[in-house]
Amino acid sequence: MAQSYADIYRRSLEEMMQGRSDTLSSALADDVVWHEAGNPQPLRGKQAVLDRFSAMQGAAPDVQIKSSLADNDYLSIFGHAKFQQGGQTCEYDYVEELQFRGDKIVERWSFMDAVPDDVDQFFRSMQSTQS
Repeated sequence: MAQSYADIYRRSLEEMMQGRSDTLSSALADDVVWHEAGNPQPLRGKQAVLDRFSAMQGAAPDVQIKSSLADNDYLSIFGHAKFQQGGQTCEYDYVEELQFRGDKIVERWSFMDAVPDDVDQFFRSMQSTQS
């Protein structure tokens, strides 16, 4: 593996903040399972995850990684996220667990300290302002 899992994650975040998803796209397995906090049904497949991030464009994400831990198959991230859109802010601490197979993300779990209804409401209102 040329890059560490933490490097792949950081580069994906940097690109996402610039409205791009090149690194994330190349790091996702075609059959990735993507669990989101507050969403009982995971996203399944690379295209579903990329579509989710595409729908979030327009929010100005500010993501700070506080700490990360990795071994041969997993990466754990402890961070803080802040999204702003149309005068609204959604801010929370989070933990993400990513499972890798080789250099591809095969599954991801996300946990946050925000109330999921507040997060859903924020992203729904953001999508409606883009329409």
